[in-house]
Amino acid sequence: MKNKLIVAVLIFALAFSQLGAFAFSDMNEDRLNWAVEAVDAMTEKNIIKGYADGTFRPDQTITKEEALILMSRISGFEEKSSEEYISLAAETYKTVLEDYYTPYKEEISYLLYRGILTLEDLTLYAANNERTQPLKRYEAAML
Repeated sequence: MKNKLIVAVLIFALAFSQLGAFAFSDMNEDRLNWAVEAVDAMTEKNIIKGYADGTFRPDQTITKEEALILMSRISGFEEKSSEEYISLAAETYKTVLEDYYTPYKEEISYLLYRGILTLEDLTLYAANNERTQPLKRYEAAML
């Protein structure tokens, strides 16, 4: 059950609205009741946000890029106190990230700056042909 919960939290992890789990149109099924508390808690903390269409997509796999965004939020990217840190990280890794086609360069540079992600990890998680691939369990464990 513990592994199932970890995987579920990662799968649920990213989105783009600040609603509770029951506010997501696709989280009302009885089979998902066990995850609602965790989803609500992470939504309240702005770690996960839901998609623009009001869905949470709990059955969709999480991509490597989504996992990186989640990791950045968990480690403080969304906090007001991190603004200066984020700017410094973005400037430090601007050149390194020029070849990566992602709208989340600030989040990735933040992870690099904090030491959560290494330059070697960029190939595995953020390369253009990798970033939209489903995250594997061992990759989640590495993060």
